[in-house]
Amino acid sequence: MLGGVLTSVSWRWCFAINLPICVVAHILIFVLLRKRVRGSTYDTSEEQRSLSFKLKKIDYVGVMSFLGAWICLIIALVDGGSQYPWNSGGIIALLVVGGILLILFGLVEWLLEKGHETRIPRLLLPILRHATPMIPLDVFRNWDVCICQWNNLVGGMIMFGQFYYIAIYFTIVFLFPPQEAGKQLLYFLPGVGMGTWLAMFLILKIYRRTKFIIVAGSMITAVATGLFSMAAEQQRQAELYGFMSMLGFGVGLVS
Repeated sequence: MLGGVLTSVSWRWCFAINLPICVVAHILIFVLLRKRVRGSTYDTSEEQRSLSFKLKKIDYVGVMSFLGAWICLIIALVDGGSQYPWNSGGIIALLVVGGILLILFGLVEWLLEKGHETRIPRLLLPILRHATPMIPLDVFRNWDVCICQWNNLVGGMIMFGQFYYIAIYFTIVFLFPPQEAGKQLLYFLPGVGMGTWLAMFLILKIYRRTKFIIVAGSMITAVATGLFSMAAEQQRQAELYGFMSMLGFGVGLVS
């Protein structure tokens, strides 16, 4: 029986395995960290706000439009060109609906800014009157936040791009079985862990700024990417492992 269950398990279970872990994590947080969790920003020492008041503060329209937009866009980008042609009606509809929902999300966040309350349409007034924006647009007016988020985006693109490339590369070039090719990604982990730990240590204990860390991490990532491409072209397996760790270290610094 156990053998039959194991043979039916596929790679798609990697998305479901997070669910029981999240349940256990929530239980542990509730039991062990319940008194240390930061309270609601609406509660003060003079007055404790009710649950109904807090529910009114949720940006329901923003959340639904944001989630709906990215669900449509992700499905279109995943299925487009693989299961359906890019010019098919379903893919085009998903892209159009996703774009409209993103525009709607930006408009809702703009309406929730201070001074724009009078521009809220009467139909949406009962929902948006007391809502707090999901992503305040003031965030994007801060250059420090924008630069940090851009570095996180670029670092993630490089890391996940390399994940896909490395598995395919080792399968085609070195004729590794798929499972063995996937194991080569483990060479990223020491670098990512060391880079992340070093960044936190320097920021919290020594330097207390992020500029130097971001610049250094970006430079290391760029150099490691170039060296990795050179080693991949020359099919030098040992060098690939070293440059993968170096690339992980750079990504860890900026993540």
